[in-house]
Amino acid sequence: MKGDDSNPTAKLVRQILSAVSEFERCVIVLKMRGAKERRRIADPDWREGRLPYGSKPGEAETLEWMRQARAAGMTLQKITDDLHLQGTVARSGKPWTVGAVGKILAR
Repeated sequence: MKGDDSNPTAKLVRQILSAVSEFERCVIVLKMRGAKERRRIADPDWREGRLPYGSKPGEAETLEWMRQARAAGMTLQKITDDLHLQGTVARSGKPWTVGAVGKILAR
């Protein structure tokens, strides 16, 4: 039924609907692009995506503690273990992982 080319009317309708759908997608992309550009012009510091760890309230203190601990020579595993002992969780609400701590400190 999907690709019934034996019926020319069905084929024409399918092609027209496909063209309209492609046009609609293009219009949406242009609108989104324009909105992002207007946002960038209004606020040059605005960035898309997730904010880096330490940007949200309460995270700066944890980030600073991680940096100090690493500067003092603590391993990533020890930092992660200490975060668990302190009862600190990652932004997701889940326990910290060594990889997450490493990525945050690498920035």
